Amino acid sequence: PDAPPLNLPHGRSLGLTLRPISGGQTPLVTNAIPASCAGKGRGVVAARDIAPGELLILSSPLLFLASSDGCIPEMDELLTELYNRPMSAIDRRLLMALHNGTEHSADGGAPKPQPLPDFATAGGRDSGSDSGHDSRLAAPELPSLLSLDELGHEARAGVLALNAYGEEAPDLVLTLARRNARRAVSATAAGGAPGAAADGGPRTGGVCGAVDDIGHAHIGLWPDFAMLNHSCTPNATNFTVVDRMIVRAAVPIAKGAEVVINYLGRGALSPLQQRRDALLHAYGFECGCERCSAEAPSGRLAEASKRVEEMWVFLAEELVPSLEAAAQSGDAHGTAAANSALDGLVDELDVLLGSQHGIGGVDGVDLAWIQASAFELLSMHCTSCEMRWASDLGDSSGTGGSISNSNGSRISGSKGSSSCSNTSSSRSDIRGGIAQSTRANPAAATRRLLQVASVASPSSDLHLLLALKMLSLEQQASGPGSEAAGAALADVESVLQIRYGPVGRHGVSTLLAAAADALNRTML
Repeated sequence: PDAPPLNLPHGRSLGLTLRPISGGQTPLVTNAIPASCAGKGRGVVAARDIAPGELLILSSPLLFLASSDGCIPEMDELLTELYNRPMSAIDRRLLMALHNGTEHSADGGAPKPQPLPDFATAGGRDSGSDSGHDSRLAAPELPSLLSLDELGHEARAGVLALNAYGEEAPDLVLTLARRNARRAVSATAAGGAPGAAADGGPRTGGVCGAVDDIGHAHIGLWPDFAMLNHSCTPNATNFTVVDRMIVRAAVPIAKGAEVVINYLGRGALSPLQQRRDALLHAYGFECGCERCSAEAPSGRLAEASKRVEEMWVFLAEELVPSLEAAAQSGDAHGTAAANSALDGLVDELDVLLGSQHGIGGVDGVDLAWIQASAFELLSMHCTSCEMRWASDLGDSSGTGGSISNSNGSRISGSKGSSSCSNTSSSRSDIRGGIAQSTRANPAAATRRLLQVASVASPSSDLHLLLALKMLSLEQQASGPGSEAAGAALADVESVLQIRYGPVGRHGVSTLLAAAADALNRTML
């Protein structure tokens, strides 16, 4: 059963009680409209000026499968569902409006979809009728199976391959918030104090955890969401809650500007060639977004892009295997050598960034893009800093810190490599760690990752968790009431309000507690 709504201001429930919709597909496209995009076929543009955090799309799925074993259902299973699911007339039109890879338009070879139904009048007046007959007064058409004449075998497989979306779990923070609300209600019903069960019960490791505890792996087809094009610099963020797809603006979007999302997840934080190879393999196109164009051989960041690619290859093929081998064998000398090599790569990256300042047209965003392509290097270096810092302080476990809200109340313990906290050290020890050079400074390394994510992956789950990790470090270093910790808390709250919409103070506190729990479960 669905959890009861959270007691949020103004009756908002953040979609936490959304229930599956039976019957026809009735998407809510609030501030975005389908449009023709040059060289891309169809896309989605902003219907007006959009502020960060505004809802763009809220959609129920045309097809949806969830798995109880924690694994994303196979595409063949979704294809079988497509064959067996009766569809209404509007379902058919939505499905056949999607790219399927079997037809091509003249503008750059983009797949050519069928005409799109008007979402505003779907199920109402039939705009294709010359008689002016109002279909709302007629008997509703009963759903029926899609015929092969309407959509053949190849086209069915193509439309799913190019448009279906799957993930191992719904949005982790909202899922945990729903779980906590459910536990609180259960505790109250059993005679306990409200909220007493929110922190109780077993917890499981990893990002997904147990299916009943975190959520189901799933795959689905949301036709209106599927019309969003990709960019390696997305301006919108998306996630699922139960079976709903939610898309919100991550940055300001001008009226008429294309709304774009990231198809690659963390893979977008890779060098140019790795991104393009992944998109070509999965979706059959080469990305030409602003970032990719800047990093291409003819772009202003071409030289830096080439060197970052070489660093990435060295990291993946030589440095990571060396670190793993040293860790498995307990080779302290090998670990030290690998850490030194990591330091050297980061130093070289900094020199590379410095050299870009003299190139015409290169600005701070460009420098963030270069670092985004080197994100895995910076992330590994951050982990190395955490391990060395904890070792220097005499605690290799890295457990025990806490995160507090704006009232100073403790929210959650921080543990594992995602927090780099240390129970045995004093606050002055932590301040000393933050004041050290970047090579042994997890706070500086985390701050750098956060700055890159805020530009290259705004309001993503990664951005949120890095902001929360930074908050934990600042609170440990200077205390929850410090100016630095206050600024870090404001940053976390800003990301929450953009990712999940305006929810009020109580909603922010609820989500902050769930995000702290999510951080404990996640390896950044």
